[in-house]
Amino acid sequence: MGELSFLIYPWGFVVQEIALWHFVKRRPANYWLFIIIFGGVLGSGVYMIVEVIPELGLLRGAFQGFGRRLQIQALETQILDNPSAGNLEELAELNFEQKNYRKAREALNRAIALRRDSTHAFYLRAKSSLAMGEYAEAIADLGYVVAKVRNSTITGPQDC
Repeated sequence: MGELSFLIYPWGFVVQEIALWHFVKRRPANYWLFIIIFGGVLGSGVYMIVEVIPELGLLRGAFQGFGRRLQIQALETQILDNPSAGNLEELAELNFEQKNYRKAREALNRAIALRRDSTHAFYLRAKSSLAMGEYAEAIADLGYVVAKVRNSTITGPQDC
């Protein structure tokens, strides 16, 4: 067993260094510092399992930009075959999330031309206009949304 210890020896320090680096960056409860230092590889491993691995889910947002761009390209291709209002609204939402407000508003203009009863499309177009600093268009769209919502609350919910 002694002849294989050279494979394990340096990795314990590496795991401890990673755990200490994460501890300094995130500053969880102070007792973790004692567990990392005095627990050695086992303590650092427990710290990594309890504190580091759950935080890896937070990195998902950093990598979603690539998926959105691919999804935008796929929707643009799909719209060539099927320019439905739903596809155009979804494309507009993705462009809005990417802060591409002009493309979002263009897609929403096309979606509203196909279907004028979608308050969501008018609201998103108003938000896009506000982001671009075009307040007159935003006021008109928001006025339509408020009137439509007010009418639906007065008459009651419609059958969906």
